[in-house]
Amino acid sequence: SIFENVDRCWNWFFSWEQTRSSGNQMGQIIAAIRLMIQNAEVDPEQIYLAGISAGGVMGHNLASCYPDVFKGAALSA
Repeated sequence: SIFENVDRCWNWFFSWEQTRSSGNQMGQIIAAIRLMIQNAEVDPEQIYLAGISAGGVMGHNLASCYPDVFKGAALSA
């Protein structure tokens, strides 16, 4: 499939993976975070993220698209 890359990594380079949407991978991560807030004692004002390499790109996109969710981010390429 064209949606699977050779590194078996998330497809950060597609424009639809770089927007705020419940239908992309970022939306799935946000849904999981909201589920944890709802079902566990997670303080929504204390959510941070970190990422390296493609995870750093994911973190950048998450922090950029969902600034209302994350208090801060530590990212590295």
